[in-house]
Amino acid sequence: MAIYPTSTAGDSDLYIAKNGLSTVLSSSVDNIVTTIPVTSTTGFPSVGYVVIDSEVIKYTSTNATNFLGCTRGADGTSASSHTTNALVKAAAVADHHNALKEEVKAIEQNLSDRIGLGSTQLKAINGTAGAPAYSFASDLNTGLYCSATDQITVSLGGTGRWNFVPGGQLYGVMDTSNDTQYSPLSMWAGGSGNSNVMHSIYHTNGVTTAKKIWAMTQYFEFVCVHGTDGSGNVFDDIVTASYGGTVSVVNSHSANGSPSARTYSVATADLRVAMASGTYKVTCYGFNIRSGS
Repeated sequence: MAIYPTSTAGDSDLYIAKNGLSTVLSSSVDNIVTTIPVTSTTGFPSVGYVVIDSEVIKYTSTNATNFLGCTRGADGTSASSHTTNALVKAAAVADHHNALKEEVKAIEQNLSDRIGLGSTQLKAINGTAGAPAYSFASDLNTGLYCSATDQITVSLGGTGRWNFVPGGQLYGVMDTSNDTQYSPLSMWAGGSGNSNVMHSIYHTNGVTTAKKIWAMTQYFEFVCVHGTDGSGNVFDDIVTASYGGTVSVVNSHSANGSPSARTYSVATADLRVAMASGTYKVTCYGFNIRSGS
């Protein structure tokens, strides 16, 4: 059985062949012993095969005058007794070829699975958030993986964060514990500048408790909230809020129909909204304002 692709094959798996290398038995052996005494093991591979008469013997280690950990009658031959001074040869046996054959087949199959026969397209496994298909040698749980058909997800620290969806949009991964989906757009001017961010939230099944729609950054926030409900009603609200402080609705507009009432609140670093009823989606755009550096 091939070592690849679960591991890589070494000399102990593929074996080393030596031409014209031999020694002789220093004493006779029966067909059972697993230590083969010879005049010298100099030049022989540390793991491999020797042939005595017509018997192939596999050994797992050597010392100066012995082949150790032997398997008698290896590679389809029969164990037999051998006399003192019998020739002990380093020889390429069938297992040398067969072990190499299995590794070559495994490599070809793996390449075929990823590229395809007659194709130049590289095909990775789908991967997961914890083990992305494309990752980094020093950070194996960060990278890209295919989370659904025609969808690529960016994983950071073993958690899917951003989804590239079939329509070409880029969305934050849904936080089901908070019914929240954050978009990853975030630009920071630095110093005493402003931070522009966009967050989205989904509420379903007539949720009326306050849910987070905006991550505050310890400054004064100016947020434009655009929302729709399951009945086709549309609203736009302009909201100001301060970190851990108060929230005010500067302007409220029903763009279409009569959407249910909204109540905004602040819980430390979260701007939240509760609606009286309906299945709705809220999208927020805005920035924060701060002083100092």
